[in-house]
Amino acid sequence: HGPGGGESCNMLVTIIVFIIAVAIWYFIDRKDHTVLTFLPTTHNKAILEECTTIKLYDNIPIWGFNGHVQSYFASQIRKGPSYPFRREFLFNKHGGRFGIDWFFEKPLPDRPVVCIFPGIAGHTGNDYIKNFIHFCIQNQLNVVSWNWPGCGDGNTLTHPLMKTLGDSGDLQVMMDHVQKVCANSRIYGVGFSLGANLMLRYLGEVGKKTPLVSSIAMCAGYCGKTGFHVLRNNKLYSRVLAKKWIDVLRQNAHVYEGTGVDLELVSKARSLEELDKFFSLQLLEYDDVEEYYNEHSSLPLLDKIAIPTLLLNALDDPIVHSRLVELAKESVKKNENLILAHTKYGGHMGWVQARGALRPHEMLWMDKVAIEYVLA
Repeated sequence: HGPGGGESCNMLVTIIVFIIAVAIWYFIDRKDHTVLTFLPTTHNKAILEECTTIKLYDNIPIWGFNGHVQSYFASQIRKGPSYPFRREFLFNKHGGRFGIDWFFEKPLPDRPVVCIFPGIAGHTGNDYIKNFIHFCIQNQLNVVSWNWPGCGDGNTLTHPLMKTLGDSGDLQVMMDHVQKVCANSRIYGVGFSLGANLMLRYLGEVGKKTPLVSSIAMCAGYCGKTGFHVLRNNKLYSRVLAKKWIDVLRQNAHVYEGTGVDLELVSKARSLEELDKFFSLQLLEYDDVEEYYNEHSSLPLLDKIAIPTLLLNALDDPIVHSRLVELAKESVKKNENLILAHTKYGGHMGWVQARGALRPHEMLWMDKVAIEYVLA
């Protein structure tokens, strides 16, 4: 061989191995069979008979075995269409204002209403929410979506208590109002990430006294105490999530004048733990961050949920660790209203499906599962 011949040969072998690996993945192993945990009641069996999509996460792109890549694509690259809406402002028990966005003019008895609860610092301008709204509307579902206080265009803060991990007060006010407006419609709840945690806490607190017929919680974290320790070792994601709140606080700095909150110090927070230490503990008067996280968990309330509720998680979620899913599983075994579905792949609110081997489909698997569950 001439100079460089060995390197060329090695490169060729590498390329061939890669092509073979892609072919194997494409033709053989692009499926992820869902693990379902539930009590075998007649209702649960009937639901799972109708909801066939939930049993198999398939057509996974060749890059879809990595939870970080799935999460990044779903949150940063995937874009969603915009629809006109009417914003209505409601007030919680603290006197704080929050906005809900109506994506329909008037309720119809034969058209279900889907109430959406976005993830951390979320609002209807987030692309994952815009996409889900798009697919709901395509499937003849009416939509009303909650916005985290102070988050999104035109949704400025009016009260310092703009966020907690588990105060479901806004949701109770919203659901009472939606029930009055849509008295003759079937109403469903769909929560994403931290919004799912809030929804689960709300459901556990009110029991049967909710207008919701059923609900879907996607990528909920369940246990604040365990999640707190996991995030301590997950510095990148903790910093990214903290920045979402810091941006909101900076935009609403006027609300914190005279409250004792040092926004300059808060702005230097490099993790959710630091943010809650400098901000949440000051306003809510907790002694330490771990106590705050623990008391805002949805896990202790899962056994009190009194409507059919689907919990959807991926074990490679870089934010919600698989240990949290295992904790939820124990509660599901005690409550006939709960079904837990978890996959090996999917990331955090990813579950991308592909056209072919690489090109992502516009609709995520979790979107299909949620809409199918509502329509069942």
